[in-house]
Amino acid sequence: MNENNHINDGTTSSDRMIHTPSSFARKNLSFVQEIGELKSIRAHSSVRENMDSYLFFIVEEGSGIVNTSGYDFTVNTGDCVFLDCKKHYEHTSSDTDPWKIRWIHFTGKTIAAYFSIFQEANELSPVFTPENGTKAYTDIWSDIKGYISEKSVMDEIESSLLLEKLLLCCLKEVTKGKKLSMDDNRECLDEDEFTSLRESVNEHFEDDSIGRILSIQYGVKEDKLSEIFQNKYGISMQDYILNRKFNKAKELLRFTIKPIEEIIEESGIKDGDLFASLFSENEEMTPQDYRKKWGQWIKS
Repeated sequence: MNENNHINDGTTSSDRMIHTPSSFARKNLSFVQEIGELKSIRAHSSVRENMDSYLFFIVEEGSGIVNTSGYDFTVNTGDCVFLDCKKHYEHTSSDTDPWKIRWIHFTGKTIAAYFSIFQEANELSPVFTPENGTKAYTDIWSDIKGYISEKSVMDEIESSLLLEKLLLCCLKEVTKGKKLSMDDNRECLDEDEFTSLRESVNEHFEDDSIGRILSIQYGVKEDKLSEIFQNKYGISMQDYILNRKFNKAKELLRFTIKPIEEIIEESGIKDGDLFASLFSENEEMTPQDYRKKWGQWIKS
């Protein structure tokens, strides 16, 4: 089932097509969830997270900012963006140079693998600029839109193949002549680098990608960077990050009434068994008992 919508709310003018895939497509294919075009009339932001979806968009005009994992990336005419929508993300059109974009939301069993390769090759940035322009990407976008306007299984197969083609174009672009340069012989950082490193960990410890981000930033493999961190501070970077997550969890238990499941996610621990074992090993009690004992919001 497909639904076409044209929206003009004074902030944006957009055309979108919402697509409901067949059960066959859900089980076997990569498939489109929504596809559309948007023209910002003035500054416009979109904020989302926890969506079982990936977003690809092409900036045909204008500029803006994309934020993901707590980092801002500038986007200009001729750029493309590839995002994992399970993570919190924001994209904001410029106030002085509002953008026009073509976008597509999609998912499928193989997409996560493509995205992992893309992230690694593009140094964790969601933004890239096609060397030969965006025509190849807009052509694929147009072909996909044409196929999902139909309803047959064969059309879904065709659109799935086009999604694979789109992703292959992205990977070819970001892997072209690029290699990550890692120095396994580096034994230390200078004091300014240590300060910056620790500040980055303290600010972004909830982000599962922080180790890889810092590894790329300092040009040292993640295990080696953790060893350098331990030589300086007496604790490995992985253990330091886990300790920060555990402290955040304890703060949330003490000073909020948020559900345990929400605290597991917000603290960055994201694993119920690990969450419970951390309290058992370090506090010798369950998270629930810790909250009863320490919770500041509980009246005696």
